[in-house]
Amino acid sequence: MILDGEVDVSVDGKSHAKLGAGSYFGEMSLLDGGPRSATVTAVTELKTVSLTSWDFTALIDQYPEIARKLLVELCGRLRAVERSVSQ
Repeated sequence: MILDGEVDVSVDGKSHAKLGAGSYFGEMSLLDGGPRSATVTAVTELKTVSLTSWDFTALIDQYPEIARKLLVELCGRLRAVERSVSQ
């Protein structure tokens, strides 16, 4: 999670988004153990918080409402990709 600062999210060298304070990334890999789907590069100085996969899993197990929010966010990201591909 980004506490302060800004990052650029790119895929195959093409910028797709800017993320700032309160945003997060890397959750897909934490959920399924697969490789990252994008590259995140700091644009400014950053302050971040990170979780290990086992802490993330325990957090989701203890607070399932977090999982619901993650699913909504992932759906939004997938829909945005679908819109950009269909244009």
